[in-house]
Amino acid sequence: MRMWQTGTFYSARYNKFSCIDYILMNKTGNIYLKKAETKSIWISDHAPLIAVLGIDSNRRQRIWRYNPVVSANEKDRLKLQKELCEFFKINDTGEMKQTTIWDANKAFM
Repeated sequence: MRMWQTGTFYSARYNKFSCIDYILMNKTGNIYLKKAETKSIWISDHAPLIAVLGIDSNRRQRIWRYNPVVSANEKDRLKLQKELCEFFKINDTGEMKQTTIWDANKAFM
């Protein structure tokens, strides 16, 4: 039986099985789902799921680039500059690698 046809949750109240589990992945990443398996319900009302992930080493890593349209307006550019200065003042304490701070900055932006 296929995984999506089996119930992974049992409701004793309604005496019914349903599938309420999701595996969320980024389609542009280099990680993919190799195998998924539903185990038997035995301790709780949820069935354990086993997911085997694979890494596609052939995919190129995309290079992050700043979109200059974001700061085309002078007011927006000054606000962004102020927030970036504040970000680095708070986070660049010398305790973390510069690459970690830069990656966090990209997420912050």
